[in-house]
Amino acid sequence: MSRTNSDKTSFHNKNTIIIIITIVVDFFIINVQCSSVNYDGDIKLVDGPSEQTGTVLVYRTYGWGKVCDDHWTMKEANVVCRQLGMGHALEVHRRNRFGSSSQANYLMDEVHCTGSEKRLIDCRFNGWGVHDCRINEEAGVKCAQKAIIINKPSWNPLKLKLNQLELEKMSKIKFKVISQQLNFSQHTQSPIFIPVLIETENGTKGTVCSDHFHAAEAIVLCHQLNVGHGGRVIAMPIEQTGINTTNSIAIIGYCYGNETDLKYCKSYIDYNGIPCQSQLAAAVECTYNLPDLSPDRYSLETSAYIQKMSLWLLECALEENCLPDTVYRIIDNNPYNYTWMTRTLMRFSSIIENSGNEVFRPLEDPDNWEWHACHMHYHSMKVFSRYEVVDTEKRLVAVGHKSSFCLEDNLCKSGVAPKFRCSNVVDSKGTQGNYNYLT
Repeated sequence: MSRTNSDKTSFHNKNTIIIIITIVVDFFIINVQCSSVNYDGDIKLVDGPSEQTGTVLVYRTYGWGKVCDDHWTMKEANVVCRQLGMGHALEVHRRNRFGSSSQANYLMDEVHCTGSEKRLIDCRFNGWGVHDCRINEEAGVKCAQKAIIINKPSWNPLKLKLNQLELEKMSKIKFKVISQQLNFSQHTQSPIFIPVLIETENGTKGTVCSDHFHAAEAIVLCHQLNVGHGGRVIAMPIEQTGINTTNSIAIIGYCYGNETDLKYCKSYIDYNGIPCQSQLAAAVECTYNLPDLSPDRYSLETSAYIQKMSLWLLECALEENCLPDTVYRIIDNNPYNYTWMTRTLMRFSSIIENSGNEVFRPLEDPDNWEWHACHMHYHSMKVFSRYEVVDTEKRLVAVGHKSSFCLEDNLCKSGVAPKFRCSNVVDSKGTQGNYNYLT
């Protein structure tokens, strides 16, 4: 990952640098909409030493109230920070840690979250105002980052020609998943395809547009139905789903992948049919056997350092297309003197663990791997992992990726024996690959 000296923005600017690894979604930064109107379930932090720390207040009807600290854990704190757009929780606080003197009533008690909810009121609790709490039992949190306050555009991937009020009404129609678990056994090695079928609150049954129903949505559906993990998403004719209709009634998407139900994702429902782009229904392949690649965030953070190098020292990186497009444009514009230009590199170690229950293999067969003469090896995958550096405003500062040339079992969990070396190039389940100081 690198940038040229000619970049006007200094790599060492005052903004915090965040590394996002797109192999898996470890955490999410949720933008919040700036508004002076409060709605039921809105929350805020008060009386803390910073804006991301304080006592939790929740809005109900015409006022703010407190949250009791009974069963107040990191799961509940993470939901609070996620809802506020402040990343994940760093600390959980109880017993009125911040000395709040508010005379407001306790509005929520015995809050039980799974950790995947988007709003605190999506968690289970005793009911509005039902509590047995006394003074100084206020719940509090410390979140990882300040909120990024921007106007978040509404999710409308099909560009439905409706105003915001109409879209909001469509998004509030409740539904449940009625997809059938046909001939699926936990012990079978063969995946199955499950049509995504829903039933709305008024009893209307229908299919879901295949448009914008992707891997994250598939993961949620398979977990919700308890039929393994989400794999491939396919589009199928509506008449093959078993539903007697000609149009899908919903579009569902914008899942993070850790929801417990598709109803927690974004959705628009129209009883008369949604104008899907493809006019096909979504179906999902579920399987119990999948690899699950997880980056070691601690190793990445502790090994990172900055280094300046001339482009002539990056000959192999150039030959293997490891540098961003901006570098190649610079070379095209300066074909005779580019070698003396320098790059500012961010280098770090990448430790990737396969925590799934299946071997991770490159998509291409070995016969189709790409030979690179500079390093004298094959690339089994052009992009194994992608890295982005963004500032606190989520503006892209730098980008890079790791190609796969050797996926071997460097370190194994207890009871797991290493199986793959560079000669057979895959990652076993229960093992990890260590790649030191990537550029």
